[in-house]
Amino acid sequence: MGLATPAYLHLPVAVNERGEKLGKQTLAPSADSARPVATLLRVLAFLRQEPPAELSGYGPDSVLGWAIAHWDKNRLEGVAAAVAAN
Repeated sequence: MGLATPAYLHLPVAVNERGEKLGKQTLAPSADSARPVATLLRVLAFLRQEPPAELSGYGPDSVLGWAIAHWDKNRLEGVAAAVAAN
């Protein structure tokens, strides 16, 4: 096709305490869409991106903007799965 080969990145799989991948089959709770900023901050922390606490006072667009500007794929090296906090 003449296109450049895409770069791939594996993200850690969220698992429960028994090591089971979170999903409907393991009865995992859904993301809290009523609190998008808190949910985004938890996801960024899960992905080891270390968002600053002051982002909690901003809107989702600001949090996503911070995430894009500060994304560090190196923080994920060697992490295949991680236990998700409730």
